[in-house]
Amino acid sequence: MALSADGNLLSAALNVRSANEALAFRVKTWDVIRRSRVSQSDEFAGIAKDLTFSPDNKSLIVAPWKAGAPIAIVLDARSGAVRYRCEGLAGESITTAISLDGKLLAIGSRSQSPITFWDFATGKRLPKVLELKTSVESLSISPDNQTIVVGGHAEEGRGADLYWCTLRDCPQPRTLPGHPKQEAWSVAFSPDGRTLASGGLDGTVRLWQVETGRELLVFRDLPQKVNSLAFSPDGQHLAAAIHDGSVRIWHAPRL
Repeated sequence: MALSADGNLLSAALNVRSANEALAFRVKTWDVIRRSRVSQSDEFAGIAKDLTFSPDNKSLIVAPWKAGAPIAIVLDARSGAVRYRCEGLAGESITTAISLDGKLLAIGSRSQSPITFWDFATGKRLPKVLELKTSVESLSISPDNQTIVVGGHAEEGRGADLYWCTLRDCPQPRTLPGHPKQEAWSVAFSPDGRTLASGGLDGTVRLWQVETGRELLVFRDLPQKVNSLAFSPDGQHLAAAIHDGSVRIWHAPRL
């Protein structure tokens, strides 16, 4: 599910069975104020993994899990029509992030293929890529649109790493040992861009100082892996969606 930034639209990717019994889904969107459905998309193959509103609330980005031919689909939020598809991707499961200015879409894959960048307005693939020796589990772009952080799964025995990289030229990224066991499934910047939260398969949520890369705080002993993270708009609270279906909310310390 995804809620638009203005709180007016709620969207959900709902699994259905296609005519040939294959896995498929549709995206439905509702007007929260009027409590009525606004749109329903066509049927798409696969299982929806990511669903995100664009910052202007006009588009939806959906990333299906689809073996052999992964794509990211950008929909018109009000009509449900396809604006464009990002194709030619590698792997099976992909994750996406959009810059706050709505200009840049980043797409990563669990296959250790490079992270690709797309002009969000036109759907054209940009020439720059970010090469990492890791599967990409999660992505987040800083509020100032200058930095991308990647949550990955490093070499065996090292656990999960976090990778910092400036978007302007994508030099060799700064690497931090993020989670001691397996993947960093979710990363999220605070609204002021000074704090990064990461959630892992190890059942912890960690807060990091962006400027220095210093670990600030660890929330431990969660029952299962952390699927997603989100800060409140004022940055005072952090919510974590846990794989067992529960949600945890903490007060987020200010730097």
